[in-house]
Amino acid sequence: MEVKCAPVPVEKPTVEKIPNDDKSQHRRAGESERAKSSQKQVKRIAEHHWLGALIEEHTEKDLPERTQHRADMLRQRQQANLERILKLAYESCQDESAREPDPDWLTRFFDAAQNISGTAMQRLWAQILKLEVMQPGATSLKALSILRDLTHREAQLLQRACALATSFGNESSRKIITGYRVETGWKQLFKPSKPERLSLGEYQLSYSSLMQLVELG
Repeated sequence: MEVKCAPVPVEKPTVEKIPNDDKSQHRRAGESERAKSSQKQVKRIAEHHWLGALIEEHTEKDLPERTQHRADMLRQRQQANLERILKLAYESCQDESAREPDPDWLTRFFDAAQNISGTAMQRLWAQILKLEVMQPGATSLKALSILRDLTHREAQLLQRACALATSFGNESSRKIITGYRVETGWKQLFKPSKPERLSLGEYQLSYSSLMQLVELG
């Protein structure tokens, strides 16, 4: 049995034309609202970090008290960051053999890790601590300094680079192979073959990403 449906008429929405003067007023109102919103955002940040006294113009707390409040809040946040990183490191450890890390290394680690608030980056720092407990000296102080300034995106680039890195023979350093050359026969002595380039972009590690990692050290 064939069933035919009659088309349902659709009413076209009416569009109210706004005069040019009204359009400019609407535009100015939108710009004013965006400016107002940005002001609110800056004000919220200032208040949250105890830096909004000059914005508010009316505050019951004097400068030394505001300074103390901000210092206390910063120390509490740093303490919370370190506690979360240590908890993540503890949860990732099993029954692996471990040794005592160098005290100076731990001091530098805590100084750098206390300002890491993002969850993903905290997991990275937890793995760094776990590795150092298992193999003291695995992460140098210079590496800690570099990792401290990494963004989440840069840390992901570093992770991809590490996954593609390899070592040769007894070398301790790891390298990323960007090309290779096939040499067979005595003819190669007179006319070496052209190197074959590897496309690391297929592994989400572009040339620009490599240059970015080089700039980071």
